Amino acid sequence: MRRILSTVESSKIEAGKTQSPVAVETLSKRSSSKRGRKPKELPGALIMKLAGKGMGCKAIADKLKADHNIKVSYKTVQRVLAGQQ
Repeated sequence: MRRILSTVESSKIEAGKTQSPVAVETLSKRSSSKRGRKPKELPGALIMKLAGKGMGCKAIADKLKADHNIKVSYKTVQRVLAGQQ
């Protein structure tokens, strides 16, 4: 059933706009929970050392996989070198 808004009392309209304290609390709890994959422990010092020798990100990722059995994307290596991770 549709209602014409001009016939609705103004107190009902204002009551719909406010949020209850419970709704605000649940929203804040959801934003604090961490989603996605858990971060890996990466050998940042080793990655920096290999980058210092002039190796590229793809070469570093391949070397980590071959020598140290660490499966990591070259994009992740880029993020570590940029200081984001």
